[in-house]
Amino acid sequence: MLLAEGEPFNKMINPKHTWALFKSNIGGYLIAMLIGWLVTTILSSLGALACLVGVFFASVFSQMVVGFLIGQATAQARANQDIIPVVP
Repeated sequence: MLLAEGEPFNKMINPKHTWALFKSNIGGYLIAMLIGWLVTTILSSLGALACLVGVFFASVFSQMVVGFLIGQATAQARANQDIIPVVP
């Protein structure tokens, strides 16, 4: 997301920036990881019951859910840091 906003590449891989973002919303990230783990576990179990074909679809869907949750946690962290994304 930072690259799309025109930020330099070294800011994206800077651990200080990542840690500051994580610290500003630790609870949100932990909840996102916990819910993501639960969704992945439940969907993979259901996919295995569907003759193992459903595992592929369930894994793709669960990764989309996890990505959404992490994105929401990141948006909250950026709001806590008062970082407003630049929209072209």
